[in-house]
Amino acid sequence: MNVVHTTQAFTPAASQAAAVVARAREITGLSQSELAEMLGCSQTLVSKYEHARAMPPADVIIHCIHIGGLGVLAPLIASRDGAQGWRNVTELLRLLEVAINSARQLTEENNN
Repeated sequence: MNVVHTTQAFTPAASQAAAVVARAREITGLSQSELAEMLGCSQTLVSKYEHARAMPPADVIIHCIHIGGLGVLAPLIASRDGAQGWRNVTELLRLLEVAINSARQLTEENNN
């Protein structure tokens, strides 16, 4: 289930998620259309993810890490300030944890 979280303003979280999606495509050589097909969404939505106009849900981020390997995190780590790069990764992982917990809660509610 892909839930789309549109972003009204460019946020650090959206920027980090955009970097992960774009890097996964770069590493794998997939087009936006090919990645969209794998994710079960439109090419337009992949473009929105890559340009931080929509926040991809946790399953999309996890899929991008799966297909691209940990190398997808490189843009987040490779900042001029190495400590900031790791803070970026930590924040992204925190956001993933929140998204996963929300998905679990929705699943539990739907099962009851």
